[in-house]
Amino acid sequence: MEHLTELILKSDLVDFDFPEGIEDSIKLYNDTLREFLDVVAPAIPRNVPNNDRPVWYSLACQVVKRTRRKAERWYHRVIKQTADGKVLCDALRKLRKANADASATIRKARRDYFSEKLKDSKDKAMEFYRLTNHL
Repeated sequence: MEHLTELILKSDLVDFDFPEGIEDSIKLYNDTLREFLDVVAPAIPRNVPNNDRPVWYSLACQVVKRTRRKAERWYHRVIKQTADGKVLCDALRKLRKANADASATIRKARRDYFSEKLKDSKDKAMEFYRLTNHL
């Protein structure tokens, strides 16, 4: 912070006759401060993770995952609010069914996609090996 203060005090902003127009003055002020900020605290590039969905991830996968999350929320709500054993068992049964359905649907979508890709690439050795290495 001290370095930034020194730069500002040594700059032309302190003893400078600003232009007549307000836009020109603001532009000069912003440009000068931006230069100082780049010196004092340069921008650090960062890697942004790629959150694209896999090709095999279908609408059915989205629906069953949404259903599973809904069952999880309902189960946790029931645990907090209810001491009735029958309601707890129903909530747990619904949660387990939603988990099983989601897992089965996602596994099936992935299996179907890759089995189709393998069938398409069985005559192309390079593509076939590349795909099997990816699995």
